[in-house]
Amino acid sequence: MKHSFLALLAIISLLFACNQKDPNAMAFGESVDTTKAISATELTAKMSGNATFDGTISGKIENVCKAEGCWIKMSMGTEEPLMVRMKDHSFTVTENVEGKFAFALGQAHYDTLSVEKLRDYAKDEGAGPDEIAAISQPEFELVFEARGISVR
Repeated sequence: MKHSFLALLAIISLLFACNQKDPNAMAFGESVDTTKAISATELTAKMSGNATFDGTISGKIENVCKAEGCWIKMSMGTEEPLMVRMKDHSFTVTENVEGKFAFALGQAHYDTLSVEKLRDYAKDEGAGPDEIAAISQPEFELVFEARGISVR
C-alpha cells in the first residue's frame, strides 16, 4: 500500500513538472499559443494579397513604449521594425522586455498612421523636440494589434 501511494505521488509529480511553462517567460494579455507562430520576418509575405493576418508572430523586441508599455517594435529583418500595439490598450508590457524574444497573438493589417500618432510614438521612444517636430507626413505601414504577448 505504501509503495502504491509513493508510485502514485511520483506519477502526479512527474505530470505536474511536465506541464510547467518556461519559468523565465513573462505573459501579458491573453494566453499565447507559440506552437504555430511565424517569424515576424515572414509576415509581409503572409500579407501578400490579404487584408489581414490572424495568428501568432515571433521576433526580437527592438523597442518598447517608455511612457506606458502600450506598444513594442519587433524586428522584421528590415530597417523598419514592426509596430505591435496592444489591442484597445487592454494590457501593457514592462520596459525590461526590450531586447528579448517575444511571441505576439493578434491581427496584422496595414494602417495609415497620422502625424499626431507618429509624434506620440516618437515621444514615447524618447525622441527630442526637434526630431518630433520634423515628423510632417503620415505613414502607411504594416501594424500588428496584439491581444497577448509572451516574452522569453
